Amino acid sequence: MTIELNAIKTTTNNSINMYFKFRVIAIIGMIICWSTVLTAENYYSLGYGYGGSANTNSMTVEIGTRSFGSENDTFQFALGFPFIFHDGENIPEDTRDESCSNPACKDLDSEYDGTEYGLFIKAGIDPFDMDIYVSGLIGITQSNLVELAESEATSEVYEQGTSKETNFILGFGVGFFPDFFDWEMKLNIQLDVDSRRGVTAYIGWRW
Repeated sequence: MTIELNAIKTTTNNSINMYFKFRVIAIIGMIICWSTVLTAENYYSLGYGYGGSANTNSMTVEIGTRSFGSENDTFQFALGFPFIFHDGENIPEDTRDESCSNPACKDLDSEYDGTEYGLFIKAGIDPFDMDIYVSGLIGITQSNLVELAESEATSEVYEQGTSKETNFILGFGVGFFPDFFDWEMKLNIQLDVDSRRGVTAYIGWRW
C-alpha cells in the first residue's frame, strides 16, 4: 500500500510540474505576440538578486511594455520569469540516497535543492511624467524540497524523498526608462524588492 501511495504521489507531482511548465511557456508566447502587436514601446530586462525568503542568488528575465499603444507612456505592464538557485548547501555531502529503514530514525527539516522557477506579473505607473515608474508585482514560484531523516543509532542522514513547494512573490519596484542615447534600442534600469527574491537589480533595453 505504501508503494502504491508513493507512486500516486509521484505521478501527481509530475502532472502538476508539467502543467506548471506548460502555463509558463504558453504565457511567454502570448505576451511576446501581444506586446509586439498592441503596444507602442516594448522592453526586456535581465536581473540579478539575492535574499528574501529564498535567501540565495536569483536571475530574472522580464518582458514588458509601456504606454499600451497610447500617445503617452504613463503605464507599465510586464511578466517576469525568476530562476532561484539553491545549491543544497544544507544537505550533508554524505547523505544516503535511500529511505531510512531504521525505526529509530528521526525526521529533519526539509531543504531546498536545485533551481526554483516561476512567474510574476508587474504593473506600474509614471505619476510625474519623468520616465520613472512605480510598480507592484505578484506571482508564484515552484521549488524542490528534499525530505531528510537521521538515524539516531549511526547519525547517518538519509534522503526520504522529494516534493514540490509553491511559494508566493509579493513586492514592489522602481524603474527608470531614460533617453540618454539616440539609439534605436534604449536603456532601462529597474530595482525590485519582494518577499521571495529579496532585492533584484535589472538592466535592459527597449525599442
